[in-house]
Amino acid sequence: MTSLIITALTTSYIVGGLIINWKIKKNKLRAKSIYRNLIKNGHPTYRVLIECSFYGGEEYENLLLNNDTTLKLIMENEIDL
Repeated sequence: MTSLIITALTTSYIVGGLIINWKIKKNKLRAKSIYRNLIKNGHPTYRVLIECSFYGGEEYENLLLNNDTTLKLIMENEIDL
């Protein structure tokens, strides 16, 4: 009985990890697409910057803060920064 419980927990742990990694990878790809479109179009909106940062995490926040155009837009919208 203990063996069955341990097997179920191990399987759940592995499957959960795979699902989480898949979700993170999917969000990074979405952020990459948003960022490329943002740079290509040249006139980003603040809402798009927030979306890119949300899906991409800290990596894309740093990219947005290092770009002069997006930094200016962020500074205009986030006065407390």
